[in-house]
Amino acid sequence: MEKIRSQIGEKKAICGLSGGVDSSVAAALVHALLGIPVEDAVGLGAGADAAMIERKRDVVGRAVARARAAHANRLDDPRIALAALGGPEVALLTGVALGAAER
Repeated sequence: MEKIRSQIGEKKAICGLSGGVDSSVAAALVHALLGIPVEDAVGLGAGADAAMIERKRDVVGRAVARARAAHANRLDDPRIALAALGGPEVALLTGVALGAAER
């Protein structure tokens, strides 16, 4: 965070997802933490067709179900959800967002 702060100073930082794997993680976190149905959490990605969306919904749904089985009601804790469902790229963006929120 200190390196990012030193680079941007008082300016704002914008974080985004490029699609693919990180959008699957984002969909899983939205599905798990906000209770949004997986059908609504997973959307049309770049170059995705109907079959790909269905496969992605299945994968996201199974990942969240597996995390719920492993962590029960603790999956409501964003830190537990991130550890269970996220990857290092999402953890990094989360750290950047939390650091920016402290300002």
